[in-house]
Amino acid sequence: MNQKYEPLFTSFQLPSGVQLKNRVLMAPMTIVASGPNGEVTDAELAYYKARAQGVGAVITASALVSPNGKLTDYGFALDNDALQPGLKKLAAVIQENGAKAIVQLYHGGRLSKPSLVPSGHALSASPVAAEREGTAVPKEMTDTEIETVIQLQELAFLMYFT
Repeated sequence: MNQKYEPLFTSFQLPSGVQLKNRVLMAPMTIVASGPNGEVTDAELAYYKARAQGVGAVITASALVSPNGKLTDYGFALDNDALQPGLKKLAAVIQENGAKAIVQLYHGGRLSKPSLVPSGHALSASPVAAEREGTAVPKEMTDTEIETVIQLQELAFLMYFT
């Protein structure tokens, strides 16, 4: 091996104090393999198990934190306590061989699909449509709605991946 790559394979401590076994991370990739309600499936568990071998950390596909920010069908979610067993399995599968599990949290904002959100319209920080053909003007979120999404993201991370 070329010596200039040697640092990639040494341990690394994140500012939070978490120790990674090496500096190789799996980037987040959306695979749309979850169940229709955002539950982790066996296919997802197998996908992450195969890719968590040898890396220091795996960053998961984006995980929905609030039903009013749904962007895609068949992405996994953290917005419902009933999903907790699958999320714990996901974290365990990633951590099985020493990799750390990092979840990518999301709220789709103005890109949310109105047909997938309970209210039937996207919510965003401002009433400005995305620069894509056919997108609707989203409903402007209140300060309380924004704070709720932030709190849900913090809670979701703490519950499943610490």
